[in-house]
Amino acid sequence: MRVVARATMRLAEVHLVAKRFAAATSAVDQAVALNSTAEYLRTLAGFAFLAMGQNAEALHAVEKGLPWVQSIRRLDFLQQHLEDLVGRPGMRISSETLTDIRDRLLWRRQELEAYAPTRKSDRDV
Repeated sequence: MRVVARATMRLAEVHLVAKRFAAATSAVDQAVALNSTAEYLRTLAGFAFLAMGQNAEALHAVEKGLPWVQSIRRLDFLQQHLEDLVGRPGMRISSETLTDIRDRLLWRRQELEAYAPTRKSDRDV
């Protein structure tokens, strides 16, 4: 099951990059259903909701997923996805919601640096 969950995680990333945001959120739901340790993927779903203009859902998904981010390496990976999404031409993203999400990512980074600076997660890729 873990292999299938990891493949579904990759599929969610592909959907996000390909601007198939509804499919990305669906793939995240599938990955979490297959493996509960994939809850951190809710953060990716939050980015998809942000791109679709569903700001409340974006914040909720990010808040739900960030506590499951166990390492700084995984956080870097998620932040890179967000910056890639924001940097695309034609993306209309709420600056207020984007600032809130970036603040939450920064808060999680500070928390990880303070309490688990050398921790590596088995989910790091």
